[in-house]
Amino acid sequence: MPFEVVVPDDQTSFDVALPKGATTFVVIFKGNLSTGYEWALVSQQLPSGFKLLNQLYKPDPPQNPPVIGSGGSFRFTIATSPSSFGKKTEIWFQNKRASDPQPAKKVKVVVSWSA
Repeated sequence: MPFEVVVPDDQTSFDVALPKGATTFVVIFKGNLSTGYEWALVSQQLPSGFKLLNQLYKPDPPQNPPVIGSGGSFRFTIATSPSSFGKKTEIWFQNKRASDPQPAKKVKVVVSWSA
């Protein structure tokens, strides 16, 4: 199972220390599709040695009683190659609506590995 990283809502820069030898991790942002805002990579091109395996929105479990417009999470599954181990790498994400020219928020996730 990949290592999961939940980025807090109040952060614009977040450091992640992956377990030594980890080759896959998931970056998770809380969000709500009903607002029109979506989390995405700033650049579709990830740094060398990193590959986006999957990007999806996962709704929160249903509530009782049901809540219209309830939130969920945007999940980015990323693989790394052994050539990336030991390096610090920045991956940028943005939260924006498709109709807006500028994002409402950008977040830098700095990935490194534990010793």
